[in-house]
Amino acid sequence: MIGQLRKTAAAVSRAEGRQLAALDSEARFRCYVVARGRGDAGEVRRLVASCPQETWRGPAVDFVDRIGDLDLLLGGVVSPAIRSRLATLRYLRLLSALGGHEALPSADRAASGLAALLAGFTAFCEGTLGLPAAEVMAFCCWAPGELAAVGEECDEATVDADEAATWGRFLAQAWRARAGDKAALMDARALVARLSAFQTAGGPE
Repeated sequence: MIGQLRKTAAAVSRAEGRQLAALDSEARFRCYVVARGRGDAGEVRRLVASCPQETWRGPAVDFVDRIGDLDLLLGGVVSPAIRSRLATLRYLRLLSALGGHEALPSADRAASGLAALLAGFTAFCEGTLGLPAAEVMAFCCWAPGELAAVGEECDEATVDADEAATWGRFLAQAWRARAGDKAALMDARALVARLSAFQTAGGPE
């Protein structure tokens, strides 16, 4: 009796397997979404296991990952940081020209912060990436000469060497963290607070 039940179960399993294997990608996708939605882990595994296998050929994963990671670092951190500091600098200069806004942060401090960011970014590009900063920002779709123009707006500012070095180290550690370096990730997180201190109080405590 037990043997017959096992044979029946095996036959049903083989039949189900043939049915799953016959699914096209669209039908399999729909079944997967429904099975995952109802929490049917067994069905999800069967749908994946019975899916036809393909061999992929393409560029080295590390190469492709580096491109994507640089896109994220530039588009998510560097470019917004530069543009926001440039906008702040221009706004403070405008208010300073109008007068009566002595309580606001000085334009000189804003220019110094922007200059420090540019210096740190340049050090990161040249030291970690081995590329000129302008070419790296061109990769991020900045127009030719745009980075140099930003630099001209703060070229007379006094650069805080500690702030510039902190930016350079933060970017370098964030880049190393992309490869799974946990120590670099922890250091990058700590440096975020240090950079915030420069912004809010003119320097870390």
